[in-house]
Amino acid sequence: MTGCEASQFDKAAFEKGRPCGEIKYQCLPESQSPDWKAKLVEANKMSEETINQMTEDEAEKMKQLRRLAFVDKMILDLEHEFPGFWEGADKQVRRNWVFEAVEKGNILGTKSRGEAITAIYMLAYLGLDFEQNEDYAPFVKYLKEYDMIISGKMMQIIAYIDWVVFNKAKTDNDSMRISRWLLRDILNYLPNPKRKLPEL
Repeated sequence: MTGCEASQFDKAAFEKGRPCGEIKYQCLPESQSPDWKAKLVEANKMSEETINQMTEDEAEKMKQLRRLAFVDKMILDLEHEFPGFWEGADKQVRRNWVFEAVEKGNILGTKSRGEAITAIYMLAYLGLDFEQNEDYAPFVKYLKEYDMIISGKMMQIIAYIDWVVFNKAKTDNDSMRISRWLLRDILNYLPNPKRKLPEL
């Protein structure tokens, strides 16, 4: 059957010999647009299974579009979370930073989209080259040595900085209440905050 996206649709030929009555159909606007697949991908509505049914070139293009959609969303989220974060940097510089942050997260052991987002937030605080900064040596040691899933360690780093540096009571990215219980592991590596932490 010829699809809606075709320039011509032979209605009479389609109905010939069919026992059913006249078929009424309506093409969705997005199916008539040449970039409808890209729009679906950017909206994160296309499954991996669907992508796997495409040719290798098509699948790679779709995956690249999904990566760019994720990166552009993180650019907006970081600007919302940390106003002035980009300081007038152009779009490509912003994209490159997020790509590098994702890659750094992969090196640290992130494996999911959620963990990648947590890594991006942590790196927004510490910087992409935080391992080279002696002041951050306790964070590096904690990440390398402490036996816990990477997302948990990164979340504690974010919460510690939120409490100590920004005097927040909750973390911004997941709105968790900051407490001694939440920071119980990282406090074995970092100084106790001067501002008293609630126990729970």
